[in-house]
Amino acid sequence: MPFLVVSATTPDAPQAWSSHLDYPEALARYREQERALVASGFVLLADCPTYISDFETYAQLLSPDHILVLRSALGEAYAQPYLKHVEIHCPLNQTGFAQLNRQKYLLLALLSGQTLSPVELDAIGGLVSLLDTLQDHASDQGVPQGIVWPNVPFGQAVDEEARLWAEQPDVARVLVGQVYAEPPT
Repeated sequence: MPFLVVSATTPDAPQAWSSHLDYPEALARYREQERALVASGFVLLADCPTYISDFETYAQLLSPDHILVLRSALGEAYAQPYLKHVEIHCPLNQTGFAQLNRQKYLLLALLSGQTLSPVELDAIGGLVSLLDTLQDHASDQGVPQGIVWPNVPFGQAVDEEARLWAEQPDVARVLVGQVYAEPPT
């Protein structure tokens, strides 16, 4: 299955693209484009269905919120219009505020170098659930995955990257390891 790497410097600029039969090659190109990302642009790595014969037209139709995008990175200015449409409501009662307050002070203690007990570390875990809920809510409201979960693989990319870790760990460490110190589970 071919993979496309598509990038643009502004939302209105013609999109540059390249096709790759090999996922590691596509990921290497994606990383190269990601390093050159400008605030008003984006870069994405996407599946290209086998029935597509006109890669150029298909690449021009791809956007960061397309269903077949496997990885994406959006510049800060490019991301702003998506973020203006997200409203996050978080109903909290007195108990919820008390938990947040405790978690905040536990984080501050951790940042100051204190060692926390397993119970205290577990309490901080509630913040992970809160953050996950906020991310899921933003994604449900149409914010592209590259904004909500920057630099995280989706769809077939997860399988491809797991295979890359198994077959070529040195290559994976260079291409994928910018996020993961070890293979994803």
